[in-house]
Amino acid sequence: MPDMSANTSAYGLNGADLPEVLQPSERIRRLTQTAGAITVEQSVPIKRYWRSGKELFRMAHIYKEEQSLEKAFILYMKYITLFVEKIPQHTEYKNCEPQEKALSKSNCKQVFPIAEELKTLLTEKYQKEFDVYLQQKTNRSATNGKKQQLEEEKRTEEQRQEWQRKLDEEKGRQLLELQQKLDKQIRDKREVREPSATSAESKVWPHVGQDLYDKQTPAPVVSSNADLPLVPSIDRSTKPSTLSFNDFQLDSYNTSRVIIPQRLIQRFLVSAQSNTNRNVETCAILCAQLANDVFTITQVIVTKQNGTADSCQMIAEEEIIPIQDRHGFTVVGWIHTHPTQNAFMSSIDLHTHWPYQQLLQESIAVVCAPKFQEVGVFSLTDPHGMQLIATCKLTGHHLHPEVPPIYERSSHVQFSDTIDVELIDLR
Repeated sequence: MPDMSANTSAYGLNGADLPEVLQPSERIRRLTQTAGAITVEQSVPIKRYWRSGKELFRMAHIYKEEQSLEKAFILYMKYITLFVEKIPQHTEYKNCEPQEKALSKSNCKQVFPIAEELKTLLTEKYQKEFDVYLQQKTNRSATNGKKQQLEEEKRTEEQRQEWQRKLDEEKGRQLLELQQKLDKQIRDKREVREPSATSAESKVWPHVGQDLYDKQTPAPVVSSNADLPLVPSIDRSTKPSTLSFNDFQLDSYNTSRVIIPQRLIQRFLVSAQSNTNRNVETCAILCAQLANDVFTITQVIVTKQNGTADSCQMIAEEEIIPIQDRHGFTVVGWIHTHPTQNAFMSSIDLHTHWPYQQLLQESIAVVCAPKFQEVGVFSLTDPHGMQLIATCKLTGHHLHPEVPPIYERSSHVQFSDTIDVELIDLR
């Protein structure tokens, strides 16, 4: 990585004053940290992780081809973390098919150099962004400094003019007082001398002008009590302060949109109708195609399952793998019914959803409440909700703290009435 101290000194900045978050190495570290924040739940069948691994591998390639370098890097690193560090800790790992283990090992050998290449590209990209950012900051500081200097000069001139105005007013007041004194002296002399009418009428006293004032009047002295400003001084306290980096943006991983076909809800509810009539929940997997950084749901797969009035569990998930290989889709969450309740996420729902969102940030949980004609699309809050569920070891229905919120309505989804969806029922 290039020497950052040379870059910062070139712009007259001290590298020690810069927040670490701006450093390219720190941004890479955070991406790696995001990818490494993945765990394996013993309650989740290992076959689901094998399936998810294929999705991660495929999505990472797509993101790389679309030049979404951050997302590609995160998914490749997630794949490495999952299959090198985490999967061997699963209780079912020792019973896995040898070909599954061999495939993941082969994929990891491919992924390592790709991830290293992406790391180099991202470091170069972040370094260029950092250099440009510093230059913009320096230019902005110089512009602001010049502007501030002009404003100071303007304020100083205004203060000088105000001081001169008050000085002129005081000078005029003293001149008026002198004029009045001279007029009084003249009147007094006329009364004492009693001049003749002719001479008095013909006598013309000149107006006391500037010449007389200059000869008889000393320069005005401003008393200490006079209401005049002091000689203006330049305020140095408003010089540009130390650069602020609070506006530097680090949105390395923006959540991709998920498009939901309008027909999806109705078709799923029709397939679940018999269970709904018996007050039994129904669930299915949401499958999407990734293109141009958008997930478009194209299939809904209803797996074999066991349901009750307030829970639903998929079984025989391995039956999805051939369909996944054939269509090349990505699982972006799940959908289920609440036959007699509102659309919300129960504690069981939260724990069911957590593995989906841990592997793919965009994963959603769609809840249909036909009795109340409600549909909710939810995600766990990140980081609070994700962290809380990850550390909660309770099973069945139980209480979680409600503040701050554990889940929220998904803001990255969009419904479309122009896209069709296929429902595949494996029951």
